[in-house]
Amino acid sequence: MNQSSHPHSFNGEGTYNLGQVMGPMGPNYAIVHYPMTPSSVKDGRIVARVPCHAPTEPSYMHSFSVTANYFVLAEQSLHVRLKNVIALMLQSKPLVHSLKWRQTMVSTQ
Repeated sequence: MNQSSHPHSFNGEGTYNLGQVMGPMGPNYAIVHYPMTPSSVKDGRIVARVPCHAPTEPSYMHSFSVTANYFVLAEQSLHVRLKNVIALMLQSKPLVHSLKWRQTMVSTQ
C-alpha cells in the first residue's frame, strides 16, 4: 500500500491517511486509521474503501480532506499508468514518468 503525503491527526482519535490498495477488481483508495500510540505501522486499519474510477490508471492522490462527518477524495485528471510503474522501478526512474493527464475525465462517483 502506498500512502499520501499529508495525513490528518486528531487529538485523542489518532491519525488518518489516504492509501491505495489492490483488490480483486483493481486498485481502491483506502482511508487508514492509526491509533494515538501505535506500536507499529501494522496497527493501522482500513476504515473505508472507494474503487478507482479507472482501474488501470488510478488518480494521483497527494492529499485528501476531512469534514466533521466525511472523508473527501477528489479523483483528479492526473493519473498513474500502473503498467509503467514496475518497469520504472526496475530502471530506477522516478514515478513522474508514469503520470498521464486525462483532459476529458469526468467522474461518476
